[in-house]
Amino acid sequence: MFDLPKITPSWTPTEAEYRADPALNYHTLAAFHRDPKAWRDGYFKDVEETDAMRFGTALHAKILEPSSYNDKIAVFAPPVNPKTGEPYGSTTNAYKDAAATFAASNVGKTVISKADADLIDALVDAVNFHPVAPTVLGRDFRLTELSVKGVLTVNDVPVEVKGRIDAYTDAGLVDLKTTQTLADASGRDRFRYTVYDYHYLAQLAFYRLLLTEFCDVPATVPCWLVALEKSDPRRVGVYRVDPAVMDKATRVVWSWLTEYVTSQQTNVYASRYDDVQLIDRYDAERDL
Repeated sequence: MFDLPKITPSWTPTEAEYRADPALNYHTLAAFHRDPKAWRDGYFKDVEETDAMRFGTALHAKILEPSSYNDKIAVFAPPVNPKTGEPYGSTTNAYKDAAATFAASNVGKTVISKADADLIDALVDAVNFHPVAPTVLGRDFRLTELSVKGVLTVNDVPVEVKGRIDAYTDAGLVDLKTTQTLADASGRDRFRYTVYDYHYLAQLAFYRLLLTEFCDVPATVPCWLVALEKSDPRRVGVYRVDPAVMDKATRVVWSWLTEYVTSQQTNVYASRYDDVQLIDRYDAERDL
């Protein structure tokens, strides 16, 4: 689709090896930026895995690495109450006992519910029948769950960084996202607000930095967000990010890295709320 280099992964850690590696990843950097003092004090660091996180893991596996889906994901269907003909509720002992037994027999796999598995199948169909998404996600060339690690020089300080990129394809750098709805009842594109609220562009910029610095990928690599709508009508949104916006996002990431290094050097971790906050606008302006 674009004239991009076909790179070969030089680092292929297991999930456990990747998690154990001490290099700075995007999520740690973003947590630090959220509030340096709170981050230093241990907040934002270790988040217990939630159903939403397990759903995202399974969805990524089904779309990006379908051949390994059954090796990574286990689908739990609760037992049926013979008196009602319906599955036991999640608060019943029958459900809890069955869930515990199922988890024990599927150690190492991500366990999801049958309802989540059905929704994932519906979203996969939505992607496959979309006129653009399959091409962006890679037809002729695709690397998924691409692990990249290297050393960036930030203010003359070496910083080891790492990242796991959803997909690098013949279309460019692709990040896969889920959203409850792409647009609200009035037709406004709500996902665009989500992009800013959760710093998706900064995340893309961080991954682009890894590709350009350590994989010889040109800085002009096209960058995409593919958003899957979890509620009806389960649409797929394919967003290409303007190069000028990506450049701005990259400057934002560098500012975060600089702040991170400065705090490490000075041992000063200021809270965002140490100073008086000023409300100076009355509209819906959003920025990175």
